[in-house]
Amino acid sequence: ELFLVKTLGLSWDEIHVEAENIEHAVSDNLIARIDSYLGYPSRDPHGDPIPNEDGSFRSKSGDPLSDAPAGFNFTIERVLDQSPDFLRYLTEGGVLIGTTAVVVDNHRSAGVITVRIGDRNLSMSREVARNIIVHENKS
Repeated sequence: ELFLVKTLGLSWDEIHVEAENIEHAVSDNLIARIDSYLGYPSRDPHGDPIPNEDGSFRSKSGDPLSDAPAGFNFTIERVLDQSPDFLRYLTEGGVLIGTTAVVVDNHRSAGVITVRIGDRNLSMSREVARNIIVHENKS
């Protein structure tokens, strides 16, 4: 998937189907060469960890954005819901892997969380936020 995004320019909402189509048509040797070409990445375009050759993971984990309190400064690490419509929704809001943001407010009773990405605020349901895994940026 990462090769399709970085090298061929596909968007993250369209790569899963394409990757599934070619996954069983390439050799282990080609996979190893693509891995080398990409610099042995630790995460795919959705933030999911990619295992090493021995099956172990070198990536850290995070917490759901829905659990973050107001003032929490974070980086988006992973997206759990990888459906094309959901990924397009996130893209339109600027919610992308590696984006840094801060929680403006987390209205648990109302089911809404507001984050500041760059110079704009974005409100989303806690259900959406549960599918966004983040890690805290320590000052």
